[in-house]
Amino acid sequence: MTFENHLRRGHPITFGLIILFGIIEIAISAWLTSRFNAHHNYISTGVRDRTRFLLFTSLWTVVFSVLYTLLFWRKGGTAGLCPHQCGQPWRIPLLDLAILDRRRSSHNRCVLRWT
Repeated sequence: MTFENHLRRGHPITFGLIILFGIIEIAISAWLTSRFNAHHNYISTGVRDRTRFLLFTSLWTVVFSVLYTLLFWRKGGTAGLCPHQCGQPWRIPLLDLAILDRRRSSHNRCVLRWT
């Protein structure tokens, strides 16, 4: 099998998973944003703003992933997409989640004391 056959088979699977996890991420961040707006019980304004940004980036991740997949199928498996474009949809939400987790975990520090 040539590289093109692997690309034709792997690209839709990879972007299908990115779309699936993006939709899950939209659901979670939209629910958190609605809770923060309704009850004003966010830890800090930074967490609130990062959750809103996560909603924005996950929405655009799904949009661009669907667009890339449609372009790939339209071109017949040789999409002409650069590797850096194919990797773009998952980078920003991944970084945003890391920032959000770091911010959240800084409030829940536990001290381990060795005896």
